[in-house]
Amino acid sequence: MTIGADAKLTKELVYEATGLTSLRFEHLASLVRLEMPNGNIQADGKQWIEYSEQALLHQAIELAKQWLSTAQEHPGQSFVITSGAVGSKEMQVHEGKQWRPIGSHHFSGFGNGKTTIAEALFYGRGIMTLNEVGQAQELCIYPAGKLRSAREWMLMQSESEFSLDRFLFSEQLGKPRVILIDDAGREGSLPFIRSTEQAPEIRTRYYDLINYCYRQKLSVILTSNYRLNELAAFLGGATWSRLLEMVPEGYMIDITGVRDYRPIAGGRVATLKQ
Repeated sequence: MTIGADAKLTKELVYEATGLTSLRFEHLASLVRLEMPNGNIQADGKQWIEYSEQALLHQAIELAKQWLSTAQEHPGQSFVITSGAVGSKEMQVHEGKQWRPIGSHHFSGFGNGKTTIAEALFYGRGIMTLNEVGQAQELCIYPAGKLRSAREWMLMQSESEFSLDRFLFSEQLGKPRVILIDDAGREGSLPFIRSTEQAPEIRTRYYDLINYCYRQKLSVILTSNYRLNELAAFLGGATWSRLLEMVPEGYMIDITGVRDYRPIAGGRVATLKQ
C-alpha cells in the first residue's frame, strides 16, 4: 500500500492499512462457559470455565497496537501470539441473567485472528518512507523483513548454501527489521533427518534463527497453535530463554477459546451465537 506524500501517517491509518481493524467480533460472546474437566463445579454438577471471547480478542488487538507504538524505539522487540486446540466442548452463552446452551463447539485454535494480528505487526513494523532507502518521497508500507511459515523457515535451513545473512539482508533495504514465523509446531518432517533426530534438529534450527535475530536486534513475530507452555517445551529451553528476553512482559498472548470465524464466513453457521 502506498500513501500519498501529502498524507499524514497516523496510527489509525497504520492500523487500517495493516488489517488490524479488520477483525470481526459479532460472532463472539461477551461471556461464555465451556464444560471442562478443570473448571469450577456449578449448580448443575458439571465443571465449567467462564470467560469473555470478546475481551480475549480485544485485549490481543490493543496489545498489538501498544507493541507497534513502541517497536521503533526498541529494535528487536518481539511478539508471540498462540491459540491452542481444546477439542469439542459443550458451550453456553450468558443472556440476561441466564445461561443458554448453544451445543457443542470444536475449538481448533484456527481462524480466530492470530495470524491477522501477526501480519499486521509485521507490516506495521515495516512502515517506512522510501526516501529512507534513497528512492522516493512517498510514504509506503513496505515489508521490511521476511514473512514465512514455520515449515518454510525450517526447510530453508536444509539447503546446502543457505545463510541467514544472505537470505535476510538485501541490497535495497540492508538490514531487515522483523521476521514473522507463522504456525510454529507445524513444520512437518525435515528431509534427510532420521525420525529419532527430527525434534532435536528442529529445536537446533529454531535456536539458530532466534539467536541470530537476538544478536542482530531483529524483531520476531511468532504464532502457534500450541499454548504458551506447550510452545516453550516444543522450542526448547535455550530458544525460549532468548524469547523471554526479546518479548516484553505482556506481549506473549494466548487467545485459546476464541471461536473460529471461517465456518461463519463460509455460511455454515447461520447466526453467530449458535
